[in-house]
Amino acid sequence: MGNSKPWPTPRHLADDPHHWRERGEEIRVLGEDMADAQSKTIMLRIADEYDRLAERAERRIRSTQYGQGLPKIADLGE
Repeated sequence: MGNSKPWPTPRHLADDPHHWRERGEEIRVLGEDMADAQSKTIMLRIADEYDRLAERAERRIRSTQYGQGLPKIADLGE
């Protein structure tokens, strides 16, 4: 990120990038330990989606932090 300032305390869990990154890491650790290849793939995909949620939360925080308001729905999709 390059910014040394800590993230502001989010008002909603959905806006907390730390929460989503922790969930992603928990799921990634579980997925890595799975013997079944299909289950492992699914778990790692879920972990990646949690990382995407964290990135979206960071963008929301950044946009409100710099006075731009909330991003449009179209700006959130990828």
